[in-house]
Amino acid sequence: MRIETARAVDVDWRERGACFGTFDDRFFAGARAESRTRGTGLANRRRQKEAEAVCATCPVKIACRIYAVENDVTAGTWGGRTR
Repeated sequence: MRIETARAVDVDWRERGACFGTFDDRFFAGARAESRTRGTGLANRRRQKEAEAVCATCPVKIACRIYAVENDVTAGTWGGRTR
């Protein structure tokens, strides 16, 4: 498996991400749930772990993480990490 290390300004790596096209709450579990209801901490943590599992197999997770850090992205799971 080849791991991409594209520069953050090169956003073409997103289309090669393991999460590409998923569009679900796993990757933004904490941010979305805070505005919906209280008492969902355990469910949020479960969704966050699911997102991290997807990232663990992703060939562009390093580029994704670099993008999030360099662009000060504070919401969601990026490259297997949350802030």
